[in-house]
Amino acid sequence: MVATSMSLPEKESFRLFHAPFHIALKPPRGPAEKQLLEALLPEVGYAITEMLSSLKMSQIQRTEDGKIGSVMLTVPVSLEQEERAKRLLKQTLKSRIKEGERATARKSALPRFTNAYRIVECISRDGQPPLVVFNIAQRFSWEAEGGSQKGKILEDVDVIPATFLQQLIQSWMKPEVLNNLPSFVRAGACQKAGEPFLSYLGLLEEGSQKEVAFPSLEERRPAVRVEAHRAAIACVAQKTTPFQRVPVRELHPEKYGKDDPAGDQLVNRDPVWVEFTKSPFPGPLPVNFVRSMDVVVYERTWTEPIPARSLKKPVERRRLYVALPVLEGIDSTSPLWHFVNRKEFDWWKSHCAEFRPLALWEGRELRLNKKLVVFPLETTSPQEWFQKELDGGMPSRSVCWSLLVKKHRRIGQRHVDSWEIHIATSRKVAPMLRPNVLGVHFMPTQLVWTLTDRDGNMLEEGVLENPVLDNALLAKTHLEEDQQNLRWVGGREFAAEIRRRTREVAETILALAHGKDANVSLEEIKWVQKRGGTVSDNQSFSMWNYAELAALLEWLGIERASPVESLHEDNGSVLVIAHVNNYNTRYTCPECRACRKGGQTLSEADTLLEGDVLQCRKCDYKGVPSPESKAQLVASVGARNLRNRINAMERERRKEQS
Repeated sequence: MVATSMSLPEKESFRLFHAPFHIALKPPRGPAEKQLLEALLPEVGYAITEMLSSLKMSQIQRTEDGKIGSVMLTVPVSLEQEERAKRLLKQTLKSRIKEGERATARKSALPRFTNAYRIVECISRDGQPPLVVFNIAQRFSWEAEGGSQKGKILEDVDVIPATFLQQLIQSWMKPEVLNNLPSFVRAGACQKAGEPFLSYLGLLEEGSQKEVAFPSLEERRPAVRVEAHRAAIACVAQKTTPFQRVPVRELHPEKYGKDDPAGDQLVNRDPVWVEFTKSPFPGPLPVNFVRSMDVVVYERTWTEPIPARSLKKPVERRRLYVALPVLEGIDSTSPLWHFVNRKEFDWWKSHCAEFRPLALWEGRELRLNKKLVVFPLETTSPQEWFQKELDGGMPSRSVCWSLLVKKHRRIGQRHVDSWEIHIATSRKVAPMLRPNVLGVHFMPTQLVWTLTDRDGNMLEEGVLENPVLDNALLAKTHLEEDQQNLRWVGGREFAAEIRRRTREVAETILALAHGKDANVSLEEIKWVQKRGGTVSDNQSFSMWNYAELAALLEWLGIERASPVESLHEDNGSVLVIAHVNNYNTRYTCPECRACRKGGQTLSEADTLLEGDVLQCRKCDYKGVPSPESKAQLVASVGARNLRNRINAMERERRKEQS
């Protein structure tokens, strides 16, 4: 096997950049910009609410076990749309199997439609608008082809893709409320209405024992949320009697004994306070720009004018600006119409030559446009916003979508509203296969790693400490105490802190892999042993955050891969090449590598596991496998997968050449 690096097929690498707006609170520009944003966000919330109300009229048929049988949405349409629907229905049924794919039993059983909108019926009515029926979701079944479930009838539900649901809302339902929005945000509003609806269908399909409620419409109405929150605050502020407090022992008698002083702590159980903690926070919905070039970021460079008799030297200024088409497509019927001719938004039109688009928006020079509004950003230069991302392939990125978000933040003793623009980008990368493989095995408080070459020969081993666990357990304990005491915990930073610590672990693993010129083979936790019901051990295993760590490694590894345009420049990319099921690490003999096979009974199993002791019937090994041997197993399996991948690539290359 060659030890030189080889490139894998390209993958998509995503990244999110964000920067706050710099909106001054003094004339001439501050008030108009703030008023426009304050008026735009509620209109988006109203539009999403109305579209969700229409989606709520879908006819959902349930199976006996409570899962989805089918979901049909009936929409009244115009005569022109009726003709279009009939033409779509006359098309040939489209295969759900892509060219070159193997026609598995599941893929062959997928429901087939003549069109992407999944129109299944068109109903004409005398004197009334015609109706078009869309199949939003449909249950289907197939016979398993192999494995332990061979011959068994399996079921699943096929749901319309989110993109086509968005287009269905915008081009077929055509809600009138969309006319109140700028044309550039209508598709995004339809997307934000479709997402909670599809999530609702997903919860129904899970068959939860609890009744699944349709997404709340009232909570998406900004005025309703604000009113409910203010009413709850008013009840608390106007209360003249003391709060009703009870000892925590009365709430949790099983936890606090009579002689335990901790049980004497008083907890606020006043109904007014409890209702306040349940009131919705009046946060607005974001404005989503789904088209790649709806939002453009510019750098403006200009020379500050100085008085004629001043001895000061001219000063060159630089700042970033974002151009939003938030007035495009607005007519006189929209509540935003009175912003269209505001002179305060025209300041940039005499300075177009001073604006230069950043690399992501190359070729999008700023031109005169009556419906365009330019907002300054807090950051003053591209280097400050992108940090170091402009180097190493940043120009090869493309913009996916943008998001306008309103946030409520604290500055000193003041609470202020701020707006941020989020830019989601992507680029094609070609991850590299390295000469070595780093196998990572999870322990309750550590990561044990082993470095092997591609042939599985061990080169080095070591241990990484886990900075997540102690912090997570301590924060979790405090959080649970506050929840038990019915205190307000909405502002806790628990989840964010755990994510930050998890990223530290991922960064450490990737730095180690980069230093060893290795890809990463990660143990995949499919089952966790809860050791004898011991609370501390159970919490240790539960708080390890396996899934998020694996996802972070995959994302960061691909993100740092070389861009397609510069494959000759190997910049130390890392790729998680394998996920080794922890069934293998538990049941594999460290001596002869025998492993209990699926379906084997205890009497015929190659290996047996009693507690931590593994017994092998192939080589008579009996003992507790060391963490190092498990890490070496993860690395060797990853190396084997690597070899298989290289061989498959070579076969494909020879096939193409022949």
